[in-house]
Amino acid sequence: MKIGLFCGSFDPPTLGHLDIIKRASKICDKLYVAIATNSSKKGQPIFSELEKLDLLSSIIEKPSNIEIIIIHGLVTDFAKKNDVSF
Repeated sequence: MKIGLFCGSFDPPTLGHLDIIKRASKICDKLYVAIATNSSKKGQPIFSELEKLDLLSSIIEKPSNIEIIIIHGLVTDFAKKNDVSF
């Protein structure tokens, strides 16, 4: 099973993000779209994590193989725990 992970701060989600999500969903059996905090960005985020989740959910034509999540902690830990292939 091909499990993919597309991680970003999505602050805000863009058409570029959407294009990558669409393409990745076609080559993965399961695709996690993970909202993470980018500590290297200066200032306050434009949107909260929950607002980003709502925004992504509203713009993604969600096939059954896409799951939008919020990640706290290391992305590598999530990837190992969930057998992410790429």
